[in-house]
Amino acid sequence: MDQDKTLRRFIEKYNECQTVNFEITRWPDKMENSSSRNCDAYAEAREHSSLAIEHTRVETFQKQIEDSARFMKLLGPLESRFRDIGFSVSLAVKPFPFPKGTKWIEREIVSNLSEWLELRMPELPTGRTDHEIPGIPFRVTIQKEMGSKGFLVARWAPSEDDVPIELAQNMIEAVADKNDQLTKYRHAGDHTILVMESSDIALVNHAMLYEAYLMTNESIDSTNIDEVWMAENYDPEDRTDLWCFKAREEIMDKANPSNFMFGVRHSEHWSAELSQYKAKVARANSEKYVPLSKRVRARNKISPVKQWERRLKRMRLKEGGPSEYQPHGH
Repeated sequence: MDQDKTLRRFIEKYNECQTVNFEITRWPDKMENSSSRNCDAYAEAREHSSLAIEHTRVETFQKQIEDSARFMKLLGPLESRFRDIGFSVSLAVKPFPFPKGTKWIEREIVSNLSEWLELRMPELPTGRTDHEIPGIPFRVTIQKEMGSKGFLVARWAPSEDDVPIELAQNMIEAVADKNDQLTKYRHAGDHTILVMESSDIALVNHAMLYEAYLMTNESIDSTNIDEVWMAENYDPEDRTDLWCFKAREEIMDKANPSNFMFGVRHSEHWSAELSQYKAKVARANSEKYVPLSKRVRARNKISPVKQWERRLKRMRLKEGGPSEYQPHGH
């Protein structure tokens, strides 16, 4: 969702949670020329301290947004190509399936996967099947069902160990950066607010995000941020849920459902979960945790491009009968 749209929705929610009516009067980061970084939005109300508002997106795992965009760009078109098949198919791959390389490699992979699907899907059994396809550098899982039509692509979720660790690491980095950025506004007497955004409704929920914030709050200094909010965006529905992680109690009571139990007075409720979270992150740090994106790309010392070129060469030199893999343009 557009950042400005998220912040406008935030200020509407904020005005509902207290008696003062603030209005966004300028967008300093876009409009003001300065050698230092400016906040994203500035809101004012008569006879009250102005609000310096900063926005940041928090990924569930590192490079998630980049991987999602690349995944949909390359495999998304398969949904329209096979939408009229006479059965239902879901195709799933692991995160970061494509090796970084030249565009012709990506085109070659997608083209050969598309041809394999067209040839083999009709004969596949119903239910789940896993496939190592010649010419495709990642495993493909297919779920086939009869009685309906359609084709969907998806990625497998990271492990339950990876998600909380990388979420906490990403949030710690984001909050530390924004704490520095908002320093000049707080020193000038403004009320500083950080609005974090998550668009990942599949892997995280409000409780997981709050636990990551509690972990962040204990890990770094964030004294230049007076309030912390979380915007959970659902783009297909054009919907935003806004929760308050840090503010005066009266604001938090109005912003959050009572059963969420956010805030200082509910610290005891979160103490056990937070202790486990801290132990998990500490263990990961002691074991020199490698982020999922780097782990996938570092499986072999040979670069993915070189691996792929060698694989192509081996297949083209292979003797014998026809192969499922038929290279294009060679």
